[in-house]
Amino acid sequence: MDHAIIRKPADDSTCNLPHDGDRVALRFIGRDWPKSSSAVQDISYAQLAQQSCRFANALHALGVQQGDVVFALAPRIPPLYTVVLGSLRAGCVFSPLFSAFGPEPIIARMTKGVGKVLFTLASYYRKKVAPVRDQLPALQHIILIDDDGSLQALLGNTPGALDFHALMAGASDAPLSELGFTGIVVGAALGGLRPVVEIMTVNFAFLALDQIINSAAVMHHMSGGQFSVPLVIRMTTGGGRQLAAQHSNAFEGWYAHIPGIKILVPGTVEDARHMLAPALADPDPVLIFEHALLLNREEECRDHIADFNPWCAQVRRAGTQLTLLSYGGMLVKAMAAAEQLAQQGIDIEVVDLRCLRPLDDATIIASVARTHRVLVVDEGWKTGSLSAELCARIVEQAFYELDAPVQRLCRAEVPMPYAKPLEEAALPQVADIVAKVQEML
Repeated sequence: MDHAIIRKPADDSTCNLPHDGDRVALRFIGRDWPKSSSAVQDISYAQLAQQSCRFANALHALGVQQGDVVFALAPRIPPLYTVVLGSLRAGCVFSPLFSAFGPEPIIARMTKGVGKVLFTLASYYRKKVAPVRDQLPALQHIILIDDDGSLQALLGNTPGALDFHALMAGASDAPLSELGFTGIVVGAALGGLRPVVEIMTVNFAFLALDQIINSAAVMHHMSGGQFSVPLVIRMTTGGGRQLAAQHSNAFEGWYAHIPGIKILVPGTVEDARHMLAPALADPDPVLIFEHALLLNREEECRDHIADFNPWCAQVRRAGTQLTLLSYGGMLVKAMAAAEQLAQQGIDIEVVDLRCLRPLDDATIIASVARTHRVLVVDEGWKTGSLSAELCARIVEQAFYELDAPVQRLCRAEVPMPYAKPLEEAALPQVADIVAKVQEML
């Protein structure tokens, strides 16, 4: 994937980002980057957090909007870490363009990405971008850094000097208080902004439940339609990393119970890449749950999808004998199980729910009508779960299409163990899905 992932330590006053010696290192999805020691910038987490927040403000001051793509060409420049994290803080998508590319591949990729901002060395701009600048009508802002480290900017066609240190002034990092900063962004959304907030894990989001459920979710209703809360909250969900009972839960089904918010759960790299923009465009609060085990996954990903619609379920694999309903981290296991079953002559259809509220009943029921058997694979607990809601809807809407009772495969009804063998036993695995399907057929 093309965007960076960075994790905040519990106490940024004493901890640094993941580093090699005393140097910060960012981890991109699927790779550690940069690999060259010359590309690593000496900077503490506190410095990076402060500078990136200020850079995000600078992007907004230039007119950059949430969902815009920020490109970086010639990544071996010291301020790049600030640019990466600052772009994400601004709600933008960060996309690296490596200097080995010639002008044509760079321009082609930037055109597909509909980029609004380019951050690059002045020398690379002169060699690779300026000659074909007229092919990039969507590119509105170019931020240049000279080879000696001084920063300039081209706003449209008007060059002007920018003081990098001035850009970094006038902002502060968020407090380590989920209730506090979620309340701040709810107010910001009511004031006309479209903020994006990241809560480290779904478990910590409980500390912000009052702001999410009693404010963001109900404000449009309680104001008689006068106010909307266009807010996006991203958080990590799921188990499988040996983080025990307090950091391994999958509570997205709980949030799907609440009217007034929408729930997106990407199960593929492409969905994770493209769900942010429509979530930002929605007038209501949108929660995006990203499974922790998918963060390092590599897949083919198109830069632009004209008809991308995250609010609909998608048939990931067509089949005739049984429907596997799944989403998020369980989708990968469902697909692997379907491939194993195919080798045994069993034809399985896999449906990726993608959006848990509102559920796409039409796609689900259409699949049931084709296969007449259903297995729901859900990482949540079985009792009072999303899987129970899915079973109820199928029985209510397609009872006479069923040739067998709807079955569920969920995590064990216990707090998540720390020990790896016990954790694996508590979560649905590929072998469990295969065995359950064989039992149903």
